[in-house]
Amino acid sequence: MKKYLFLLPGFFILCACGKSHLVYETDIQLVKAPQFLLEALPLPSFTGSTNEELLLYTLGLEENLSLCNARLHAIKKSMEEKNFHESYSQTKK
Repeated sequence: MKKYLFLLPGFFILCACGKSHLVYETDIQLVKAPQFLLEALPLPSFTGSTNEELLLYTLGLEENLSLCNARLHAIKKSMEEKNFHESYSQTKK
């Protein structure tokens, strides 16, 4: 019995080195940008004749520009997330 005790640690090492790798698979689906992000913003028309009306027109332009930039930022962010997921899934293959 004593002569077989030296085999016991070797047995545990072989069991630990066996093929017990975990494999994770994730399905990636292409998601298009929401339609409201792709809609054109109306360009306000200037019909005024006073400085106050010109100021209101300029503020309307700034508001539409801010909305447009926010939409572009949302689309870029979703594309970065999509690219991250694609690169992550390619490294796992």
